[in-house]
Order: sequence, then structure tokens, then C-alpha cells
Amino acid sequence: MKTKLILLLLGLPFMAISQFTSSLGLVVGSEFSYRHRHTSSIDPDIQFVSNAYGAETQKYNWRFGVNYNHKISPKLYLKTGIRFANVGYQRKITGLIYGNQFDGNIFDPTIESADPSEVRFTYDHLFIEIPLIARYQFNKKKWSPFVESGMSSMILFDQSNEYSFRNTTSQSDPNVDYKTLHFAGSLSVGMNYTPSDYFQFFVQPIFRYHFTTLVNDVPIKENLFNYGIEFGVRRRLQ
Repeated sequence: MKTKLILLLLGLPFMAISQFTSSLGLVVGSEFSYRHRHTSSIDPDIQFVSNAYGAETQKYNWRFGVNYNHKISPKLYLKTGIRFANVGYQRKITGLIYGNQFDGNIFDPTIESADPSEVRFTYDHLFIEIPLIARYQFNKKKWSPFVESGMSSMILFDQSNEYSFRNTTSQSDPNVDYKTLHFAGSLSVGMNYTPSDYFQFFVQPIFRYHFTTLVNDVPIKENLFNYGIEFGVRRRLQ
């Protein structure tokens, strides 16, 4: 009897729970984003610029919103909702030199300048995201791994270029013909934890790629992408 009780207690985290036919949830994402540049032009100057990423780097960004989930088979769910996301990247130019660092003939780096030796540019693209995602759950237990894949409509509603120089930060007008509607694909794996019949928590690493290029009618194409991790909670509706 004592042995059976111990086995029962050890197996509790893996026992099956009641399924969520539909649920409403909150999600928060912490991610890094960047851009993929490419061109089909055979012009060597354009190809050089396309490959010259220079001092560009990925940028830390965020994403949050609400999801609606509905079960369409014992292990398959569809997810939609609305989210707000910031996707962008940054660029740093270093090695700046100034007139007071010339000795009259050549540049002398040993001559100190009061001005900074670098300037930083930050590019932010703010989107409203409407996902349509399929999720496959491998079991019906308290701890349940899953995979998700699907497409999202991404509506660009704001964009900003910011540069930091001499301890000041300023905004500049991008004056670029950005595309308003984007389509992005995503792929993720994750884990559900369901402590009760009404609440479910989840965590999932995720990769997302914008199939729509960022700017209209330019020889060098840019596709945004990001990768990170999402956390959330679902509340059972029925």
C-alpha cells in the first residue's frame, strides 16, 4: 500500500488533466531582432553596399499581447489574437576623428579630443501583429511539450530613427517609403504547465521571419527577423 502511494505521488505531475476547448491568454516576448539584406542586381556597387553591414548589430526588443486558442482535435489547436511588437536593429560608427587631432600635416591619434569617437544609430519599427498559428501538443498531461508554426499579418504603424552623439539623443525623419502590411512566418517549440483545470502557463523559444521586404521599390531588399523567448498564461473559457 505504501509503495502504491509513493508511485501515485511521483506520477501526479504527469497525470492527464482536463483539456482546454478554448482559452484566452496573455503573452510577453523578450527577443533580439535584425535584418537580412539582399539584392538581385548585378551592379557591383549595389552588391557591395548590400554586403556591407559594417558595424550593424542586432537589437533587444519586446512583444506583448493577447491570444485566443481553440481546440480543433484532441492534440491540435489554432491560435489568433493581437500583439504589439518592436522590431529593429542598431548601427555604431567608431573611429571618428576631428580637426583638432591634426598636427598640421597628418592625423595624430595621440592628440585627445573632447568629442566622442563614436555615434550610434537605432532603428525601430512598431507593428500590430495578428497571428494565425497551429499548435500541436504531444500529450494531455500536466507537463505537455508542443510545437507551433504559422503566419502573422504585421501592420507597421510607426517607425523611428534615433541617433546618439555627444551624450544627446535625437530623432530623425526616416523619409522612406516603408511597406505598411507585412507577412511573417514563425516556428517555435515549447512547454505547457497546467496546474489546474482553469489555468495553463507556457514558455517557448521562437523564431520569426518577415517574408515581406521592408521598403518599396529599392534595389537592396531588407527582411526583418527576430528570435527570442515568449512567456504566457492561458485562462480556460470552456
